[in-house]
Amino acid sequence: MLDNTIIVFSSDNGGPAEGFNSNAASNWPLRGVKNTLWEGGVRAAGFIWSPLIAESRRVSQQMIHISDWLPTLLDAAGYNVETLPKTLDGINVWKSLLNGNSTERREILHNIDDIWGSAALTVNNWKVLKGTNYKGQWDNWYGPSGDRDPEAYNITAVQHCPTGKALSEMNLLPPEATIQELRINATVHCSKEVKATCNPLEQPCLYDVLQDPCELDNLAERFPAILDSMLKKLDAYNATAVPPGNLALDTRGDPRFWGFTWHNFGDDLEHCDGGEEECNTQSFLWLSACCRRRTSRRPCPRRPRSEEDKAVFKDAKKVAKEAKKVTEATKKRDEAKTAKKSDDKKTDAAKPKTDAGKNPFV
Repeated sequence: MLDNTIIVFSSDNGGPAEGFNSNAASNWPLRGVKNTLWEGGVRAAGFIWSPLIAESRRVSQQMIHISDWLPTLLDAAGYNVETLPKTLDGINVWKSLLNGNSTERREILHNIDDIWGSAALTVNNWKVLKGTNYKGQWDNWYGPSGDRDPEAYNITAVQHCPTGKALSEMNLLPPEATIQELRINATVHCSKEVKATCNPLEQPCLYDVLQDPCELDNLAERFPAILDSMLKKLDAYNATAVPPGNLALDTRGDPRFWGFTWHNFGDDLEHCDGGEEECNTQSFLWLSACCRRRTSRRPCPRRPRSEEDKAVFKDAKKVAKEAKKVTEATKKRDEAKTAKKSDDKKTDAAKPKTDAGKNPFV
């Protein structure tokens, strides 16, 4: 089975090295933390293993986005990817992974956040950042550095762990020299010299993340044409935005109506006697109370027929009213938060410049 297997291991984003949910994570020497658009927040480490890969045992700098895994793994499994929707965000990079060539992906839209007013886009080696999250509170570099004495790395323990033994039995375990070389090549090195800092709360930042992955040298003033092109591309992406899909809670889905379980309640509501229109009125309270006890998909009566049913209906109706109050309160709270953030941005704009982007290496 292993001869025809692909193993992919990847993080989903940078770690919370500081601030909210902080733990033992370290994005050093990359800038930023989880939920920021700096490289420390969006550049994910990972590996792929398969005997199908011809150019193996190498450190890859190929540009890949998480959406690329769908068409890539489908192609590897023998699926005809030509039948996939042309509007699919992911790009098939399977052949590039096999031979080590550059992928067809040339750009990544990291995010456009209208709440925080932040956005970031990478095109080839160029990256633009506009605005930032958390008022720039987590825009610096956070350790620990992770530097280790090469001699202190216990290769013997790696070679004799269960995985190492399994690979050794199949003659797939790299020699010690190769392990050390891969570790060195995978280490991110950054210059300690900073020619220009940048605070994205005040102006857009431009970096060459191939030469400067730590985002120490803002190139916006030296390459205004590239900056302008990147900002226009961001605007073009933003023009395709659709309304948010995270709508208000539907109180009909309260677990108390469905045997205290999360349930695809919409399916059952569509099958009631009175049709969808009636199900969407208060009759759904009785319907849900009835259907949560049924054992087969059959139309439920629209009114309680026993004292027990009446009690359940009354309880469901009460819970629905409470859920509606919570929904309304949540909506008001979110509206207040949005208004406060807008006021905070206006206040911050009037403040003097901060030391965001200060060189951490000196």
